[in-house]
Amino acid sequence: MTERLLGDVWTHRLLLIALLGVIVFIQLLPLKTHDLDLPEPDILLGVLAAWMLRRPNYVPVGLLVFVGLLTDFLFLRAPGAWTMLMVIAFEIIRARGRRDGNMTFITEISIVAIVFAGLFSANALLLLVFGVSQPPFGSTVLHYAFTVAVYPLVAMVTVFVFHVRRPNPAELVGIRGRV
Repeated sequence: MTERLLGDVWTHRLLLIALLGVIVFIQLLPLKTHDLDLPEPDILLGVLAAWMLRRPNYVPVGLLVFVGLLTDFLFLRAPGAWTMLMVIAFEIIRARGRRDGNMTFITEISIVAIVFAGLFSANALLLLVFGVSQPPFGSTVLHYAFTVAVYPLVAMVTVFVFHVRRPNPAELVGIRGRV
């Protein structure tokens, strides 16, 4: 049984890596067909949060660091700053997901909204302290709002398409503290 659970974990980890790769690839494509300068929601953060809240063992810290650094370089952000903040934010989400296993969907959205608010605020403050150029405040607020607004859709796709659900109590007995 442990081998099946371990195989399931690695299958979902590889699926997550492929999904994140597709999201980054689509974000890099020049698909902007309008003249509006509205920021796009950060689907990558939503996917990571949805997977982290449901199955924290599917999202190891090394994957967070790799994805964070890769996107820092590809999207021309200050290398490591966003990654560090992202790892801290997702470890907070991981702790909440493990502690509150039976949370409601509204509670989940609230946790994600609060943690993302801290993430975006800390990033703006960090860039300000070090004198790195940053987007206007209104653009950052819209980016945050769009990211939180699209999170419920991302969470539903995570559950219904990728079948990443919270473990039932019988599964927790065998995997608590492993992988």
